[in-house]
Amino acid sequence: MNKLNLAIFLIIILMQPCMSFAEDVAMENKMEESYLCITDEATGFKFNKSLDKWESANFKAGRKFLVGREPIYEHAFVVREVGEQMETSWCKQDFDDYGYLHCTGFALFNMSKISLRFILVDTGGYIGSVKKDKQGKVTFDPKEHTSYMSIGKCSSL
Repeated sequence: MNKLNLAIFLIIILMQPCMSFAEDVAMENKMEESYLCITDEATGFKFNKSLDKWESANFKAGRKFLVGREPIYEHAFVVREVGEQMETSWCKQDFDDYGYLHCTGFALFNMSKISLRFILVDTGGYIGSVKKDKQGKVTFDPKEHTSYMSIGKCSSL
């Protein structure tokens, strides 16, 4: 009986590093999960200064966004336009049970892990651009930026 208990004990002890290694690999794979998303179409509104009014507009497709995990942040994912240092959106939670990722920030970003499609909505232009001048006064310019919506497809990296 003592030999059987010893054998079971040794098996459990010897399996621990394997289970820990498997968990580490799974976590590493999850941390490496990232996507490249490229816009297919983009439309929105821009301010026509000569007419002093907002007009519908089409925008250039082909903008590229990286969606990935960055352990230094407290977010499940961050979205960043390729070539930019500042994040476009932050995703507080991971993909849900249906494969959707919902992100907020400077733009709203939603993605499906199943269809690998995304939509990005930037509402900031129409509601205005708020900034501080040299004296520290907050100013508002509703005509400074554009507002747009982009759709496109993602690929796993």
